[in-house]
Amino acid sequence: MLVENKFIPIGKVIKMNYFDMNNNQQTTLVTRRSGKKIITKKICIHNNGNLLSFPIGERNWLLNPLNNRVASWHECINESGSIIAIPWGEEAYHANTYKGNNESYSIEVCERNFNLVYPKAVKRVAELLFLNKWDVSEVTTHKAYSGKNCPSMLLPIWDSFISDIKIELDKLKEVKIMYETSTWAIEAQKWNMDNGISSGDYPKNLVTREEIWVMNKRVYELAKKDAIDEIVRRIKDED
Repeated sequence: MLVENKFIPIGKVIKMNYFDMNNNQQTTLVTRRSGKKIITKKICIHNNGNLLSFPIGERNWLLNPLNNRVASWHECINESGSIIAIPWGEEAYHANTYKGNNESYSIEVCERNFNLVYPKAVKRVAELLFLNKWDVSEVTTHKAYSGKNCPSMLLPIWDSFISDIKIELDKLKEVKIMYETSTWAIEAQKWNMDNGISSGDYPKNLVTREEIWVMNKRVYELAKKDAIDEIVRRIKDED
């Protein structure tokens, strides 16, 4: 899945137009990316609340002077990919609470084509959990922080959403095991790679007879070369 970094500027002051209680248009200055560093502990899921919108539109709306909310987000995802507007490890104004804004990474799940977006969201959340060595207990909702009915389209199926994320996370863990060399074999793996006997790839895969034949031949040629080098060395020593 395509994940694009399209960060909004840090500290960029935007003129925000709004109407006061007397319905008079006013202008104020806001910034939606403070640049404040945080220690991310959770992934907070939202729905974007717009059946027509998509990630680049949501990102551009953050910089639109007609946007009369200070709210911002980290990442927004649809069926085509996701856009990151504020990077991991920075504050975003998404949870309506200080705690939520200062401990969680927000993902806006687009409501347009929701059935197509859903599996992409599942895989993206699983990927972030895997990269951070977290489990599904670190996935939470906007509602858990503020009480708002968000993510409105995911809350009724939340248990299934978490279950699907866990399935994807387990798949990623299995792939890692397949490609990860056991500690007791690392030295031998390096020796085989250094001496051109094996590429060192796919340490957990089964080996075919053809591959054994080729590796045996490489070991023989290596031993023969070492033997010849030893004979040459002895001849030189005798001279």
